[in-house]
Amino acid sequence: MLLASRWEPAVDLLRLLVSGLRVAFGHLPDWARYPLLVLIVAGAAWIGATTCRDRLRERRERRDRGEERKPPETVREGAETSLDT
Repeated sequence: MLLASRWEPAVDLLRLLVSGLRVAFGHLPDWARYPLLVLIVAGAAWIGATTCRDRLRERRERRDRGEERKPPETVREGAETSLDT
């Protein structure tokens, strides 16, 4: 049996993104295309940076309060579970 690589969906999504950008921006003149692409990339970078900053800030605040991240609760083997119906 041949197992698929876990990178195959990422490569497919990248190809889809590139082809979509070619279709969307292919007919724009250069003076409009490049500033628009710069704005899109700058927006994505800003979102990524603020997300990382907020996560680091929350982690630092939890550490300062002495809280540790609790692992998710799991059901022990052999434990009885019931459906809430």
